[in-house]
Amino acid sequence: MTGSNTFESAPVLSIVEFCILIISFVLFLVAQTDDPALSPVLIIYSFVIYFVLAAYRMAFHFDLSFISGISASVITVFSLSSMFWIMTGADFFGDGAIILLFLVFIIPGVLLATLSKKFKDLPNWSRFVIGSFCSLPFSLLAVVVSLGIVGGFIEGNLDDWS
Repeated sequence: MTGSNTFESAPVLSIVEFCILIISFVLFLVAQTDDPALSPVLIIYSFVIYFVLAAYRMAFHFDLSFISGISASVITVFSLSSMFWIMTGADFFGDGAIILLFLVFIIPGVLLATLSKKFKDLPNWSRFVIGSFCSLPFSLLAVVVSLGIVGGFIEGNLDDWS
């Protein structure tokens, strides 16, 4: 009887997860040009699909890869920023933007400090660290998407972020 590898689908999930994150980020950048054909709902949908895949992979197929470093930071920032936007009523003007920018930059450090005790001697730890710090632009995307989702639910309209 040969042992089966339970992580066979993890590389495929990593590739799909990273591609969806890149698509979501590109859609976000294109949306900044005020293109009326690009609905903010596309950004939300692509990011939510990424979030579900990333959360599944982090929960059931965790490894110390580059994409895991990115996903750990983005998932954490998205979750915390969503809670923050809910508590503040999605009020962007005020201290909200500064607090969340601070959150984006502090989360990778906190994650690394927390996980280093357990994982720093493992061979792929350096890839995870690099991925965690490369997550900064994607974490900013997570903050914007969480603002769009929470603000859309509060106002009852997910199509208009203005």
